[in-house]
Amino acid sequence: MSRTDDDKAVLDWRQRMIWLRQKYAGLPGGYTSEEAAARDLQQLEEDRNAWQAKCHHDFAPEALQRWKKLGSAGHHGLTGREKELDRIKKAFQDGLGPVFLCGIGGIGKTSLAAEYARENEDRYEAILLLTCNDSFREAVCDDTMLPISHLSYSRDLYRDRGQYYREKLKALQMLVKRRRTLLIIDDWNKVDKRYLGTVCGLPCDVLVTSRLDAGQWKRGTAISVPGLREKAEWIHFHRSYFGDAASEEEAFLTWCREVQGHPLMMKMYPGTGFGASGTDIHAFMADLLSRLPLQEQEKRCLCELSVLPIQGMAVKEFCLLSDHSAKVLQTLKEKTLISLSAEEDIVSIHPVIAAAVREIWHPDAKLCRKLITGLGKQVHSCWEHSYRENEAYVPYVRSLLKACGHLSPWMSRTWDELLTLLLMQEYFEEAKEGYERLLSSVTSFYGEEHQITGEVQLRMAAWYFNAQAYEESVPWYEKAYHTLSLCPRYDRSYRYQRFLAASKLSRICRGRHELDQALSYAREALDHYEAYILEQAEADSGHKADSIAQLPDFKAGLGFYFCLMDIGKIHMRAGRMEEAASWRERLWTYLEKDTAARTLLTESFARTEIDKFNLEFLTRSGDISGALKLADQMLAYALENRGEYHSYTMGIRYRRANLLAMSREMKAAQEAYEALLRDLRRYHPEWSEQIGRVEKALRNTVSDTVEAGWAEQSGRVESTRKNTGSDAVEAG
Repeated sequence: MSRTDDDKAVLDWRQRMIWLRQKYAGLPGGYTSEEAAARDLQQLEEDRNAWQAKCHHDFAPEALQRWKKLGSAGHHGLTGREKELDRIKKAFQDGLGPVFLCGIGGIGKTSLAAEYARENEDRYEAILLLTCNDSFREAVCDDTMLPISHLSYSRDLYRDRGQYYREKLKALQMLVKRRRTLLIIDDWNKVDKRYLGTVCGLPCDVLVTSRLDAGQWKRGTAISVPGLREKAEWIHFHRSYFGDAASEEEAFLTWCREVQGHPLMMKMYPGTGFGASGTDIHAFMADLLSRLPLQEQEKRCLCELSVLPIQGMAVKEFCLLSDHSAKVLQTLKEKTLISLSAEEDIVSIHPVIAAAVREIWHPDAKLCRKLITGLGKQVHSCWEHSYRENEAYVPYVRSLLKACGHLSPWMSRTWDELLTLLLMQEYFEEAKEGYERLLSSVTSFYGEEHQITGEVQLRMAAWYFNAQAYEESVPWYEKAYHTLSLCPRYDRSYRYQRFLAASKLSRICRGRHELDQALSYAREALDHYEAYILEQAEADSGHKADSIAQLPDFKAGLGFYFCLMDIGKIHMRAGRMEEAASWRERLWTYLEKDTAARTLLTESFARTEIDKFNLEFLTRSGDISGALKLADQMLAYALENRGEYHSYTMGIRYRRANLLAMSREMKAAQEAYEALLRDLRRYHPEWSEQIGRVEKALRNTVSDTVEAGWAEQSGRVESTRKNTGSDAVEAG
């Protein structure tokens, strides 16, 4: 059901309620006066009118103007494309659309689409442009690219992008059916049968540009767009762009042969003096870049843009992350090496130029270090932000990892920041591949027994844990603990890394019910963390103390409270509830003095740790009602900040279902287990262990038996990190 259908259902329900209250006026629940009934009816009528206005969708004016900025054909005319224009027109007349214009980047596909639209503008009531960037769904959902009145994505209105896509697509289908429309889908480079069928079913003319081979498109009419091949076309092109200077024509014709009539490269003709015969494409790219006078900062800017996604980045954000000035971007724009969109405030580089930069200068972590470092700082506190906010940075991280084959070991913590973002957003395979490359790099550079090597081993363990491969994570945690125990101190974070390793092993032992060993590791973790805080205080302010409690400005840090909670959980598992209560009281005593930590543990995503601790305490103390109430609050927070299908949210849903069964609400528990099982099978079919656990719990519900489990009951809880830069990911 769409949001519109939901709103109508609410209005209808309000109408029925008013009728009932009028019918039973004077009775409990009925109206006490005619004025109240009239007031409610008037408000309902106003709300219904507002709803009906919202249901009237139409293209925003700017949506109908975007296509006019396509290409450059409107300025100089299009050269040598008459045959392709005729084929496009005939395909639409014969009902053989969509039409796919295929060819390499910069060959003129977009200019050809723009020219067709200009020549046939009077045949259409609306012309739309979607820049696809591989994902048709995201292009439709982009409210800047395709603005439709009374439709705007908001997490408050839609549970996910999929729901919004379906509603917006429905509006698009209705609008193009009402008026004769040409839809241009620019740069669609992925054959996806789901969306291809949708596009082919649209009741309008669809013109697609793509860098895929024409044979990849099995529907509609695919037209290969070649370079300009005829000498007459080259001469006409030269006169259109550079005037009638006959003395330069011969050199320009030589240029055209070497670039095989590539229109974009022809526009970049460097002028007289060029034209060594036999130049291959590599030499051509080298000459293209070397003939343009570039400062070192301009060269670095091109390298950084060449490794970003093709859609580019907001100008302000790019300058902030890479430490470039607007003047540098303007200079590169004047040299036609980058594009600056004044309307959208986006800086981007054409893929052909990007390929030349990558071919000649080989951008790596050293050349792009400022952008990589800036992005690492930007995503440092990703665990404090929502899924949607973090997702905006994922394309940049993926592009940088793809471009930089060697992950520089001296930038290991910055790479860790970027990989943690992927891990947190559940791009598990890419995160794993990145961590494996990083571990190989730091091991080769620092050696087996080094603090940095141990840190990355901890992150490999975290990957297995958050990918729900719990058993595979254990050897990695043990290996990291061993490495950090043997290696000498490298920097100020040494004690913190020792704390992390001991803390993880404590939780593993707790999950195995090896409680004495778990307690030993937990106390070791607490000792390391206290030592870490004291060392930081001495280094920063020169204050020496024997314990955290003696610090004049009490700031223990989150790790201290995680240690206290871990020890309390161990006592709970051992049935020592009085000791657990004592550690819980100690936790709150310290928090009363530690304003910074109290804020984080109550207002940021770190609150999930203390919520889980309190949930287990309430459950084991027999306060099932209180535990269920807390679980409801935790679920609402998880849905808002991580989404419905995130692993942490799934874990809370499992705990809540268990609590429903414990409170003897068996029907509600069964429904909760069934819904969770359905979502796990659909969105996380690889989580066989969790699916099996839920299946067992569902079966046991019938016999009033509830398994106490999920990752928390197994001691499998990955806490967040803050002090050293990267933040571990909550697995639930």
